[in-house]
Amino acid sequence: MNSTDFERRRAIAFGELAAAQIPERHGQPPIYRALWWFGVRVRPPHYERFWVNTLVFCVVFGPIFAVMLWFLREPASATFADVAMPAIVGAVAFGLGMGLYYRASAARHSLTPWDRLLGDEASPPPA
Repeated sequence: MNSTDFERRRAIAFGELAAAQIPERHGQPPIYRALWWFGVRVRPPHYERFWVNTLVFCVVFGPIFAVMLWFLREPASATFADVAMPAIVGAVAFGLGMGLYYRASAARHSLTPWDRLLGDEASPPPA
């Protein structure tokens, strides 16, 4: 898919999200805005695959959670293992939760699949 098709699909997706009354902060979370700003062509989260959403939220949440844990524990007694395991478990749980949320939200609002947003893909003939 070329850049123009991606941008057109993304614009159509934003319109569909607005029509479904999904708040902009849910349809365009800061993590995804940052990725788009850096030029990463990732779909809006309601249209993205489950595992991609899970991975994005895990990778972003994990280090933030680890730093929080580091400062919340007694600095003199905190070891890497004291922070790493809870941060990994927390990041995986958060990522899975966000992946499930976006999957369920897309189904609840009956959003059009990403591949059909332009409307020019071959569709099955009417019965």
